[in-house]
Amino acid sequence: MAQSVNHYQVLGVDRTATEEQLRKRFRELARERHPDRFPPAEKARAEAEFQSLTEAYNILTNRERRAAHDFDLDNKVVSADDPQAIAQAYLARGVDEYREGRWDSAFSNFELAMHHDPENAKIQHHFALAASRFPNRMRHAVAAIEKSIRIDPHNASFLKDAGLIFRQAGLWSRAEKCYLEAMRWTPDSAEVRRGLEEARAHRAPQA
Repeated sequence: MAQSVNHYQVLGVDRTATEEQLRKRFRELARERHPDRFPPAEKARAEAEFQSLTEAYNILTNRERRAAHDFDLDNKVVSADDPQAIAQAYLARGVDEYREGRWDSAFSNFELAMHHDPENAKIQHHFALAASRFPNRMRHAVAAIEKSIRIDPHNASFLKDAGLIFRQAGLWSRAEKCYLEAMRWTPDSAEVRRGLEEARAHRAPQA
């Protein structure tokens, strides 16, 4: 089975390469292989190669993405032609990071999992939870939690967390709708009932 792309091999560097070594190597290759240096007949191939170089450099100079790439390489059973297996590996890693309070690393792993399996409701749900930890990522949290409950509309846990995220985003009508739906599946949940009451209170006309 074909393995995922090894970005160290693309750049021709060791896995121990420092950021400065990566930067120097990329500059050398960019000068040598820039598409403008090639005749029209070879332009398409040169552009594809240059894009691969740029992608490799961007991944290896990003701490979280490099760590995820190393994890991918170390788990050789995960292959490029099995995206769901890759997604599950990133999901498991993200869950561990999230439990340990490393929100940014968890977010990066869930993002990679989502890239490989975008229709997985569980991945969308976890990505939303991690994104909601950052005020500047609330838009991503809202979009992901909406997708998770669209894929799995009867999951009470997803609906409850959707209500929480919509409350964080100030989307009280959506929060109320999710809590009402969650009540259908978990009518005895005190947490869902409290969330519903709070959403309704915020929507009530002010005296």
